[in-house]
Amino acid sequence: MLIAFKSLTAFENDGKKYAVLGDMKELGEQSLNEHKNIISQISKIADKVFLFGLEMKQAMNELNNLHNVQYFENKNDIALYLTKELNENDLLLVKGSRGMAMEEVILELKNTL
Repeated sequence: MLIAFKSLTAFENDGKKYAVLGDMKELGEQSLNEHKNIISQISKIADKVFLFGLEMKQAMNELNNLHNVQYFENKNDIALYLTKELNENDLLLVKGSRGMAMEEVILELKNTL
């Protein structure tokens, strides 16, 4: 996940940077701390961060001062929000564990844009 964040910072763009993150599975006892760390890191990189999944929700609820982070109950709502937000020069990072099927956000965007 951190490598994906580095790639987001490497791209120069004239628009905003968005991140859509789903739960990271199979982290064991450190799951909550790792999710909190990831959210803290990406909130400093992306203009707006959209979260999905119970682990992301729990981690977000334990963090403060996340003015650019928003949680969504389902991926379709994320895609719907993004269709109204995204502009031509914006960058979008979508990442999560395979089991979170985050590609559904991208597929929904393709169908609506």
